[in-house]
Amino acid sequence: MSIAPSPKSQEISLIPFDNLYAPTVAGWVLDDRQLTWLAPSTKPPLTAVKVTKWIRPNGHRMLGLVQSNPLPIAYGELNPMMREPGHLWIGHVVVDPFYRQRGLGSHFVEAVCQFGWDNMGADKISLIVFPDNRAAIKCYRRVGFYEIGEEHHAFSDHGPRIRLLRLEIRNPQT
Repeated sequence: MSIAPSPKSQEISLIPFDNLYAPTVAGWVLDDRQLTWLAPSTKPPLTAVKVTKWIRPNGHRMLGLVQSNPLPIAYGELNPMMREPGHLWIGHVVVDPFYRQRGLGSHFVEAVCQFGWDNMGADKISLIVFPDNRAAIKCYRRVGFYEIGEEHHAFSDHGPRIRLLRLEIRNPQT
């Protein structure tokens, strides 16, 4: 099944994630810092098996494709917020390092959001991001996400509480 891109993200098309691509996605995380930014509860090293376990009930895992490459160049998830109908959570967004700094991450996130608006009935989509992950923040803001506050999370039983920014975007059609 192919998911049509939104008008603003012609460069990216979405397809459902297939576990065959888990090693590829795991290979896009180049160091422990990137893994912390991507999946703070996942202990290094990132493996294909760990990627396959990121699924949430009723969530959608997607790969992004560009016309010039038959292989995926991005991965991300949309998960419903169980106690808040119409509210989705975007997570585990990662782009192939070869395609970073080209604006494709923003196009991918935009296409994922459009999928949430069109296919999951979303009114808003939220995420959290580490404040020092400037490239991710720039990507999300380019799409239209805005900061709505801060959160503090401990990602292990004995770990420190970490400050994160919470960003949100509203469905422009509602």
